[in-house]
This record gives sequence, C-alpha cells and structure tokens, in this order.
Amino acid sequence: MTSDNFRQLVDDLPDLICRYRSDGLLLYVNDAYALFYGRSAESLVGLSFLELAEHEYRDEVERSLARVRRLNLNDAVVVNEHRAVDAQGRIRWQQWTDKGVFDQEGELIEIIAVGRDVTERRAAEEQATYLASHDSLTGLLNRRSVLVRMERLLANARRDQQLVGILYLDIDDFKSINDQRGHSAGDRVLEEASERMVASFRGSDLLARIGGDEFVIVCPSVQSDDQLLPLLGRLEATLAEPMLGLDGLSLTASVGWILSDGVDTAEDLLARADRAMYRSKARRDGETARQKSQASSSDEGSRS
Repeated sequence: MTSDNFRQLVDDLPDLICRYRSDGLLLYVNDAYALFYGRSAESLVGLSFLELAEHEYRDEVERSLARVRRLNLNDAVVVNEHRAVDAQGRIRWQQWTDKGVFDQEGELIEIIAVGRDVTERRAAEEQATYLASHDSLTGLLNRRSVLVRMERLLANARRDQQLVGILYLDIDDFKSINDQRGHSAGDRVLEEASERMVASFRGSDLLARIGGDEFVIVCPSVQSDDQLLPLLGRLEATLAEPMLGLDGLSLTASVGWILSDGVDTAEDLLARADRAMYRSKARRDGETARQKSQASSSDEGSRS
C-alpha cells in the first residue's frame, strides 16, 4: 500500500486520528478530526490542540496531556477521556488512545492518537450512578446515599464543634390516600410533597426519601432545637396547602427531630430520629382519639 493510499484509508475512518508533539502541536489530522471542529485539516496542522479546547474543559485536556508526557518505552500507550465542543456547539465526551513514538535514545518525539465519541456511554454511566444514589420517584437521595453523606457531615460537625439536626417525617394517613385514590395519586402526593420540602429547606440541607412515605431532612451546622423549629413550621405550612389536581387534598405529617451528640453514627442517629417520629405520631393519634371521644360525648348529650 502506498503512502497516499494509506493516508486515504486513514482519512476515510470515522474515528478522529491525529499526530502531535508532546507540547500538543498538531502534525497531522484526518478528515474526521477536521470535520469535528468544522475546519480544514490544513488549518489545524500547526495549532496546539490546547487551543481547540473550550475554556471550561481545558483542565481536563491538560491533565490528559500530562499523562501522555509520561509515556516511555515500557509504558507506551495511555487512554484518556475528556470533553470537547464540536462544530455545532455540542458537548461531546471523547476517549483517546495515545501511543508514543520514540527515537533511538527512547525519547518521546511524537504521539499517534485515535479518538472515539463515548458520549452515550458516559451518559448511561452517569444515569446509573444517579439512580444508585437517588430515589427514582422523587429524585431525592435514597437511604444508602444519605447515610454516606451524613457520616461526612457528622465528621465535619465534630471537627468544627457543631451539631447536626435530623428530622424524620412520615406522611399521615398515606395508606388511606393510596387505598382511596389509587397508587398513581399516591405517587403524585409523594412527588409534590418532595418538591415542597425542597423549597422549604436550605440549600445546605440534605433531603432523602428512605422508603414509602418516610423522609429524612439533615440540617448541618446547628446549635439547638430552636434553629430547627422555624424549618419545621415552614414544612408543616407548605404541606397543608391544597395539592394541585388532587381535589384540594392537604397533608399533615408526623415529625420527630433530634440533634447529634458527637458520638453516634449516622445509622444510630437515623434510628433515634425514627423513634422520635413514632412518639410524635403516637401523640398525634392520641390527640385525634381524644377529639373524637369528646365529639361523640357531645353528640350523645345533645340527643338525651
């Protein structure tokens, strides 16, 4: 095969192919490389590929180049991934396989690189990572993920001599909502309740759905219960507002809250907050029963 034929073969490949020096100066690019940037191959040769990198992704490209510069005869190939912006302004993930070319003394003189678009693969990986750490219905953190983050917050709180507040929330009579209105309505209640909770709390707070109709809110850098009470008031007020498309349904919730004590693990604190929530629910149920009993006694008195 002649050099012209080989060059034509390389130009016809869909992969991005280039040769460059260790300082990033391009010596050759194939047609696919030129097409990606919407430029002619001739106009790219002599440029540094760092000049083609968008500002926000330049650090990624520079890290890739630093790894390439460490190539040697015993370790002549490296694979890097970074983002680039194509001629249409789209952000694309590229995977580059870079192979070093060395002189007789073993010095790196140039690099031959083959690049492939891996945007779809990266998106699938990011989605899988997101789903592993978030509740699929509400988009809030899941139990496993919030426990991991709680441990970091607790470590920071101990270092800074701060406390962490944990609110454990259970939507009242949620089973009745599911039974009477159907599971699709129940899902909508959970989604809207989650959105309202996010709007009620601080950006630094962690919100998680840990199962069914139970939620946890983790509030870092607090000193006393007094700092949690306004948050609790906002939460109760926003849940009480009628829910759109659900015939004016409004919610109440049983909430237990505790403060970290400096030694408990995240699991311990979650269990304590859970018990505090059940005490709150028992008080609420007891008050409801008393009100019903008083109403019944009043009705009997009016009939006698």
